[in-house]
Amino acid sequence: MAKRIWERAPVGEESNKSNWTNPDCVPFRELSHVCHLDAAISILRLGKIRSGLVYDESKLRDYRICVAWFSPNYWHLGSRYGNVAFNFAWPDLIEELDPFWVERLEGKVPAHRFLFSAVDRTSLGLIPYDPSRHKGPWALRDSGHVRNGDVCLEVMLERDVRVGESSKLSFVDHHGSYCNIRRDGCADSALSASRGGAIFLAKLVSERIKPPNGLIRNDESTVDGAMEFLAAQLVRKRWKTPRGVREGSKRAPSVARAVLSAYGLRAFNDAKTLKLFFRTPEDLLSAVIAECEACLGFGPELDAV
Repeated sequence: MAKRIWERAPVGEESNKSNWTNPDCVPFRELSHVCHLDAAISILRLGKIRSGLVYDESKLRDYRICVAWFSPNYWHLGSRYGNVAFNFAWPDLIEELDPFWVERLEGKVPAHRFLFSAVDRTSLGLIPYDPSRHKGPWALRDSGHVRNGDVCLEVMLERDVRVGESSKLSFVDHHGSYCNIRRDGCADSALSASRGGAIFLAKLVSERIKPPNGLIRNDESTVDGAMEFLAAQLVRKRWKTPRGVREGSKRAPSVARAVLSAYGLRAFNDAKTLKLFFRTPEDLLSAVIAECEACLGFGPELDAV
């Protein structure tokens, strides 16, 4: 029975409707590594999602196996893992790796886990998994890869994953009550995708951390929403400082980065004080747009004021 535990959550039958409505059989084309704001900045600085030891109640915690975590799950009430999602194409991410069934962890929402490794892990009691044959929560059909969308599916890769392998970055809501890092006192708790994304983008641009080309795009709705949220927050009250910094002046880039740095550090009162060094909101926003374009290739719209 232990060898067939994955059959508790099999992929269902494919829908014959064009909009594919069967929740237990959905296309499996993408999965994500979701993390908190500071962790995402560290990932971009390092250039990779670094694998680490397993510390939860998994059977793998007794072994010196380092894994990077991914999942295709979407949580309507917000993710407990943070606001920033590095999205990857499936199954490109697992090329040249063999799949092993790890476990089903019971809970309010049972977690079904797979390990992908270049090493034979059967000696650890893991079972080689064939998605074309085994009836589990991930399957390979004539139409392509599918999964049971009614269950929590978790993927562990026994390798580091370069940021450049990601198809795009997006933002999600952080759950208001649950966090995988801290039960109480998580600084990112309940941050919306737009607010969390605005803080992340402000910090990224102020520190001039350039992401790989195409990773952060303004045609991704959550990125566009975060950028517009940031602009609106910076200029939501009008002011005029007659001798303030003008757009295009030599001081404008430095002062704009100072404003963004304060916002990225969540020192919002400092950001409010610093922005008054600009002559008008239009001057501030023009300088912020220039900094964003230098780092990301795009910025907020000037009509945010």
